[in-house]
Amino acid sequence: AHAVAPSRPASFTVSQTPVATGANYTLAWSAASGSGTITYDLRRRLAGGAWAVAYSGTALSRTESQAVAGPWEYRLRACNAAAECSAYTANLPVSVQVPVGIQAFSATPSTSAAGERVLLSWNTEGATAVTIDQGVGAVATGGSVAVSPAATTTWTLSATGFTGNGTGTVTRSVQVSVESAPAGAQAGTPQVEPPADTS
Repeated sequence: AHAVAPSRPASFTVSQTPVATGANYTLAWSAASGSGTITYDLRRRLAGGAWAVAYSGTALSRTESQAVAGPWEYRLRACNAAAECSAYTANLPVSVQVPVGIQAFSATPSTSAAGERVLLSWNTEGATAVTIDQGVGAVATGGSVAVSPAATTTWTLSATGFTGNGTGTVTRSVQVSVESAPAGAQAGTPQVEPPADTS
């Protein structure tokens, strides 16, 4: 008797999307109907590129992770021992995103005199919004800004973006120590020399 191609799996789902780069997610599907051993041909592609085989076997699920962020897609078909296959399922999208992080946040110099110029520098990844407190406000995802603290000050950088479970914010702080004025002098007031002793 002529073999009949298996049915297309009726259900094809992903455990989570969006998902962070490097994090596991599971694709699962329902069993196809057909005679003999049925294997499942799972294909993946990135950003509309060429399809590649992600899995071929008899299991009803596959755990994947991707190091490259972007719009991934999967499709699945069922095949019998005679290599007769069902149609592919509809494409299943999985959005892989870089989780928000702060690579660096520094102040140079870390010790200064009152009113001296200090450079705050930072670099983030995966951020959709970045702010610095103490009046600096919204900034680019990476860069530097000059400040002139009058007293010892702590700045906190906040980066908002995808955390792996929705949107969240990560923070990092730096402090600049402002040296006090010399003993006997008032901050912001010039020192006055005492009159010379003429006696």
